[in-house]
Amino acid sequence: MDLNYQWELVQVTKSDMAIQAVSKNDTWKLKDVLADTYQMSRYFRHYAPTMIKIKKEIFEGRITVLVR
Repeated sequence: MDLNYQWELVQVTKSDMAIQAVSKNDTWKLKDVLADTYQMSRYFRHYAPTMIKIKKEIFEGRITVLVR
């Protein structure tokens, strides 16, 4: 993917992660942020079936869904 910003995974809580953009000069262009997030969402949507299969193979039904 050719993104406008560098993106990093950030640990929010013990069991929760978030993705955060990093700007070298602390400036942001909303158009570029939206373009990046749209591109990432298309990627995850395209590969969702594969990721679901891998998750099931790894966790073998040991996942409990927490409702907040």
